[in-house]
Amino acid sequence: MDITFTGKQFEVTDALRRYTERKLSKYEKQLRKLTSVHVVQSTERNWHNVDLTVTADGAVFRGEGRSDNMYTSIDLAVTRLETQIKHRKGKLIDRAHGRSPEARAPEAAVEGAVEADAEEDLDAEEAPRRVRTKRVQLTPMAVEEAIDEMEMLEQQFLVFVNGDSGRVNVVYRRDDGGYGLVDPDY
Repeated sequence: MDITFTGKQFEVTDALRRYTERKLSKYEKQLRKLTSVHVVQSTERNWHNVDLTVTADGAVFRGEGRSDNMYTSIDLAVTRLETQIKHRKGKLIDRAHGRSPEARAPEAAVEGAVEADAEEDLDAEEAPRRVRTKRVQLTPMAVEEAIDEMEMLEQQFLVFVNGDSGRVNVVYRRDDGGYGLVDPDY
């Protein structure tokens, strides 16, 4: 298993490396195609933050932990990661057996295309500034798969290539509990 450690304003000690590797070693057996594991450890004021990103079986699993102790933060992040992996495995098993959860009907929850009206007049001093840039690999998938991936990653939105139309789409979580789909017309 290839684990990459990054320390932000924090030096990752050998003890923390060994502890993290020991905690993540069980996933080497559970996940068939474990591609990479990236661990980011940082400190911010009195908080110790851990961000785990595991790429395996064609999916990305993320776990974050934050506490006043780095070991506790690692435990929290691993627990969240484990929850996502179990959730994904359960869905795969259900699909293999032809079962589908009755409580969810993503097709009905996804709304049609959403038009964004970004015609707000912003002064130069009120203009939003870019805080973070994230590069993503766009994967062709169905809308239902995109919703599953978004839920698994616990994100508010997901950018993906729609397998049906071949266009870049965004699926997002609405305040009313449903889902929205942005399908740009270009």
